[in-house]
Amino acid sequence: MIQRIFAALDRRYLVRAYLIGLVLTILMFVPIVSNPDMSKVPLGLPILLIVNLALFPFAKFTWDSSLEFIMGNTVIYSNVIFHFMSKIIVNLILLAFAWLVAPLGIAWLWFRSR
Repeated sequence: MIQRIFAALDRRYLVRAYLIGLVLTILMFVPIVSNPDMSKVPLGLPILLIVNLALFPFAKFTWDSSLEFIMGNTVIYSNVIFHFMSKIIVNLILLAFAWLVAPLGIAWLWFRSR
């Protein structure tokens, strides 16, 4: 079942999503590790970040598929800096809530690959 879900996504998409997720996870780990008083950091936070990293490609797939369904092939012209910053913010939100959004993408891929 897991192989079928991973096979339903393009390999380049998975690699790119995991690289983006890894970079954002490292950026989230930096304040945790650099905290001089590690006792104030909840034990579940690093675990949650790792789980979210594992689920991030499926959350990103859900977001990208929903956006494609809503927007279609619409071309939007905007400022590159605004576009890049909005992508970073969306990916940070997707990474933070991957444990909520990813099950939708996994179910979608599972039904689509049957």
